[in-house]
Amino acid sequence: MNRIRIVSYALNGRWMGPLMRQLALLRWMRRYCSYLGIRCEAWVITASEADPLAQREGLCALSFPSRERMREAGLEEVRYMATAKVWIQSILSSLSPDILIVDGHPAGSMRELGKALQLAKNRVLIQGEKGFDSPTLTGSEGGLISRYNQRIQIQSNSPILIREREELLPREKARKALGIHSDRAVYITLRGQESDGGTAELINVAQRLKAEGWHIILGAGPGYDGPPIHEPGISYADHFLPMELLTGVDAAVSAGGYHSFYELMYVGVPTIFLPDIRSGDPRIGRVRRAEMAGAGRLARSLREIPRLLEDAGSPKAARVLAPRNGAREISAKILSLILDKGEVQAAMDAITPTLLGTFKRHNATAEQHWRLLELLGGESPQKWKEKRDALEDLKALGLEVPELAETPPRPHGLAQRFLSLCQTLDLPLDTGIRLTQILQNRFPLAHSETTVRAMEALLPAFSRFDNWDGVARFLHSLPNAPGEAIDVFGRDFSTWLQTQVSLEDAVLAFKTIQGKGRPLPQILKALRHGTSAEALAAADLPT
Repeated sequence: MNRIRIVSYALNGRWMGPLMRQLALLRWMRRYCSYLGIRCEAWVITASEADPLAQREGLCALSFPSRERMREAGLEEVRYMATAKVWIQSILSSLSPDILIVDGHPAGSMRELGKALQLAKNRVLIQGEKGFDSPTLTGSEGGLISRYNQRIQIQSNSPILIREREELLPREKARKALGIHSDRAVYITLRGQESDGGTAELINVAQRLKAEGWHIILGAGPGYDGPPIHEPGISYADHFLPMELLTGVDAAVSAGGYHSFYELMYVGVPTIFLPDIRSGDPRIGRVRRAEMAGAGRLARSLREIPRLLEDAGSPKAARVLAPRNGAREISAKILSLILDKGEVQAAMDAITPTLLGTFKRHNATAEQHWRLLELLGGESPQKWKEKRDALEDLKALGLEVPELAETPPRPHGLAQRFLSLCQTLDLPLDTGIRLTQILQNRFPLAHSETTVRAMEALLPAFSRFDNWDGVARFLHSLPNAPGEAIDVFGRDFSTWLQTQVSLEDAVLAFKTIQGKGRPLPQILKALRHGTSAEALAAADLPT
């Protein structure tokens, strides 16, 4: 299988939890597929007003207006629901996903998934604290559960979150990014409707906290209807505060929804909770659990918040409530529906949170992250076996080929070495990746470990010419070397480059020896002797 198509389905209006869980899972599934050499085509269908978050993670979101928007626009609910059902079913019919992941309602929030489920080859249902036997499910909805190949109940001690701890920013970097200059900072993520005073009272409380020496980060998520505030002492975060920045705050104020609760607890941010309690809402159980553990306090009005913030709770107690992120394991479980379990396990072993932390420390962008995994992410057991079989075939033909270990190299150390190399040479990471891809394409037997060894020899040798575009053109001109080892070439070629005065001299000498198409081994042999007819004769090559 070279390509899979996954559709994540999160129709959750102004609540961010289901969409954030879906994005967290898709990030891991794309990593695993990149390692396995499988193209993962990921789509998100959502009516969440936080859909720009999908774009932030490099994912394509197909968005339908939420019910809240529909009501505010004065549209008829019956027509809205009929239109939404046709739209959703049409998209699923067009995409025909290998895996459909539904978060929350087994029938969809408008019972639109009854017929649409059959359009997906495999169906996964994810549910939160209410579980699969919730009394809120109707008989028809409960019956639809049996149509799902896989049902996953989220555990409170391993919530699905979009970042691992290794991806979080150090405190000082996070505070700098948020513009925090005070000793204390509080993140307020409320919609403004949690108290009788509404948004106006929320803003008054923020101004009072500012006067008491707090720096305010106002998280204006979906549903916030107050004005944007841009002034010293207040940072306005439109739509969403990235989870990696939560390390910069000392406390938070939250309604206790799934998304904000578990992100804050996982990072270790003591929180004042002001829940907008509805019948059967699981958030009240969450916030009481946090209060009993000493990770937060429960407020009954906005006016209580300044007093409670003076002793919000313990960061350590908060982290105990969310000790681990379940996204990595659940993503692997879902992929195992259609991929070999051994291959998926190999991807899990190779792509670890530690590796993600390495990317973060070197400021690799999301795009660079994917490209590095494809380039240096190591080989899956199946691809490694194919390489070993190909080498055995070449040996049977009497050719000298390099040996390969029985198991593929792990990518963490390789990515670390490559990132450190680019940093040492002050080489832009995009340029380093491009040069590596060009060279790797010339050597079919190359794998991630030998590629890194080759670049560790070549990039320092090329760096003294200070002409990376010229280097790219030079590498493009190299002939293909199907039976050669890329690391041996890197060693020999870099040694020769040290003898050249300029890149132009090196290119001219190489082209002179290459002539009308000498293979790479002959060129390298000749370069040790020079470019004259006498030198070619000394290298035992025809002139």
